[in-house]
Amino acid sequence: MKQLIENRLKGVFRSYKTFRPNGDVILHSVDDFQEWDFNDNRILVISHHQQHRKKILCETNQWTIEFQNKRYFLNIAQPSMHLEIISINHTGLVIENSARNEKVFFAQFPIWESLIKNRLPVL
Repeated sequence: MKQLIENRLKGVFRSYKTFRPNGDVILHSVDDFQEWDFNDNRILVISHHQQHRKKILCETNQWTIEFQNKRYFLNIAQPSMHLEIISINHTGLVIENSARNEKVFFAQFPIWESLIKNRLPVL
């Protein structure tokens, strides 16, 4: 099962919505989003795009998937991150950052474009 999840984590995912612990829902846009790029060579690049500027937050091959207490976690060595994979399928990815108590919804590119432009829900 872990290998199946790792196979789904290939390609480029872009954020389109964040749920905050206070109930706020932040809608991302073409000018403000996070991008997670899982390269074929197992390098993960996490970047933040804002006003057409790209800031790399993480670039590493030191990441693993761990199954713990019937849940999957993405562990990144540097910078140290322990994120729960809530859901992953052929169109998207939901990550929970328990340190910030946020859930971030991602879609694979090019599905992301139609979500951002049309504000369509993901099934």
